[in-house]
Order: sequence, then structure tokens, then C-alpha cells
Amino acid sequence: MRASGLVWNDEDIEYSQRELRRSVRYIADAADLMSRNHLLINLDSLPKWAGTGGAPKMEKIIAALQQLNFAAARLPDLEPVFVTDAAFTDVIKIVRQLWKPNA
Repeated sequence: MRASGLVWNDEDIEYSQRELRRSVRYIADAADLMSRNHLLINLDSLPKWAGTGGAPKMEKIIAALQQLNFAAARLPDLEPVFVTDAAFTDVIKIVRQLWKPNA
């Protein structure tokens, strides 16, 4: 007889716990920033906006923004999205500086 609903094994449980912890961390990192003026930036749109052949890793963009004393954090979303209080032109400048083709 087939069990109703999902049947989870230990690997499924471990994976879901990791994903949940990651999402909570992203929410905590972005919470303060989301309560004030901010930009939501979709990583997949950056190459078009910046005129590059691709986008740097989100973690590198966030780190570069933070080094310039801007707030930035990844959002818990299915899409690769981050939030920042930097101006759009500053984000584009950083993307252009970080972009390295075939890297």
C-alpha cells in the first residue's frame, strides 16, 4: 500500500533544514535594509544594464558594496536578487569593475 503525502528520508530532512537555515539567514541580513530606502536588483538583469557579457558572483557584488560602506544583502527568493541602499549607478559601476569574461 502506498503512503499518502511525501515520504522523506534523512537526506531530504537534512537538505530542507539547510535551506531553511539559509533562508532565515538571508531574511535576517536583509531585514533592516528592507525597512528603509533600497533597490532590489535581479542578478540576471545586471549584464543587460551594465553592458557586460555576464554578472559577477552575487557574493562579490555584495562584498564590494559593503567595502564602499553601502548596505547590501541577498534576499531569500527563487530568483537571484539582492537589496542595497547604493544608487543604481554605483551598482552598475561595481558590476563593470568586477566583470571578468571567462572568469
